Amino acid sequence: ATPLQIVQAYLVLASGGLFIKPTLIKQNTYTFPRIISIETAKKMTNLLIDVVQDGTGKKAKLNYLHLAGKTSTAQKIVQGKYQEHISSFIAFSTNSDARFLIMVYADEPKIKNYFAGNLIAPFIQKIANNIFLEEKYLKVYKKGHNVETTSFLGLSKSSLENIYSQYKFSYSGEGVVIKSEKLNSDSYKITLGDPFQ
Repeated sequence: ATPLQIVQAYLVLASGGLFIKPTLIKQNTYTFPRIISIETAKKMTNLLIDVVQDGTGKKAKLNYLHLAGKTSTAQKIVQGKYQEHISSFIAFSTNSDARFLIMVYADEPKIKNYFAGNLIAPFIQKIANNIFLEEKYLKVYKKGHNVETTSFLGLSKSSLENIYSQYKFSYSGEGVVIKSEKLNSDSYKITLGDPFQ
């Protein structure tokens, strides 16, 4: 499979089961067909989150961003024999406030520890971090905006707690993203929900 084909396959999971065709158009009106159920996409995504949190991709882990991903290290066949390696890592953000997918691969890396978890994962972490730093929530935080005047709808719980760690939030509901909020000077009440709903 080509890198673009692999990206397209992982976009199915990142979108909750929709077949999204890569395009150069920033916005379009295409209707994307569902090819797997939301439940299947969730199960697969949770497995890929574990890869980044505790598995071979843990060097890509960020405290304020939930990444789901998969490392891959394979050998190339040259004249019928396994020789050089290809190392790759594909990852996507599960935060509804920062949606992106990244794939990085090295063709015939020249270092001894060529495994993707060692070689590629740090690049994934750096790229993901740079993307997230451009998102509005860190901009709001760095500008010193008051929490009472900021909407957190769509932000993940982990992002909220890491970016606004000085505040104490109370939660209701089940899920990982913020679906509703009630913010005032006395309390910060957050209702959590499913990012795919």
